[in-house]
Amino acid sequence: MKASPRATLVAVVAVCTFFGRPAEAALSDADRWIKLPESIYVTGASSRDQDGDGLKDDLEHRLADTWRPYFVFDEGENNGANTSQLSLQSWEPRVLFQVRPEGCTTCAGARRLRVNWAFLFRMDGGYRGSNWCTNHHSGDSQRGVYELVSFDGGVNWALDRIDMWGFGWAWANAPGLSFSAKYNNIGGTGYARPLPMVWMSAGKHHQYYSGDACENADGFCDDDCGGGAQRIANLTPWGYFTNVGEPTLHPLWSGYINQPFVNDLWHIGYPNEYTWWAAWMRSDCGDIFTGGMNPGPDNTGAYQAGGGDTCTSPVYQLFD
Repeated sequence: MKASPRATLVAVVAVCTFFGRPAEAALSDADRWIKLPESIYVTGASSRDQDGDGLKDDLEHRLADTWRPYFVFDEGENNGANTSQLSLQSWEPRVLFQVRPEGCTTCAGARRLRVNWAFLFRMDGGYRGSNWCTNHHSGDSQRGVYELVSFDGGVNWALDRIDMWGFGWAWANAPGLSFSAKYNNIGGTGYARPLPMVWMSAGKHHQYYSGDACENADGFCDDDCGGGAQRIANLTPWGYFTNVGEPTLHPLWSGYINQPFVNDLWHIGYPNEYTWWAAWMRSDCGDIFTGGMNPGPDNTGAYQAGGGDTCTSPVYQLFD
């Protein structure tokens, strides 16, 4: 995640079709809600709460999978003169998540959860459409946040607010946000829901709620969005969920890789990278994420050509 010259997010509009399936102009009240088989909260120590956050891990997975992000990339994502390196691999983005309680977990009335997301890339390709704003570098780490609310002790949950790329909260049922058609999730039959759509700008992977918001955003450096690959976040790329757990507790089962929580990022495509600590640092940045490309000449984890210094956030900072 990096600082951006972007001004405040402008008005957003919906796009009509994706993958040949109609998209939702706005999220209906019915599709904002999901019913879990039981309350997500535990009462005391439980084998279903391996990271000690008071939530049942399997139900964390279910909530995250219900509204996992739907990414729309630009047609110029892997083109341009900034770098010959691909800024979108065939298996990217790798998506990590964390589900965390917010505020009181035993109070009557509204209870809230946050789903924190990390979107990882091997390369930031720079501003693909610009000869002036290059700013490419190895490793790119972006983030997003959902807030969910329950009024019945944690059984029924609504997608309430969304914040992508630090633009600030937007209500999930606001008319300007776009959602995909309904897709199945681990809840099974009858639980398909539309997915929040996230437009990623060419090369830089800046996040917007619509293609028009991207194309019309203010700023000296020009973002381009749309017309390229469309991918649904894969939360089980190797069979296990990419839940990262909590900073103070994220155990590893003996004989397993990244279970019950993901820390070894080499297994999902980024050698010598980790979730909860950084293998690399730069003197003027501190810890950095290099996308598995590792430091070296012209590849420091924040190498670039023009546009100001860039420090790529280590993954653990995305879950602060």
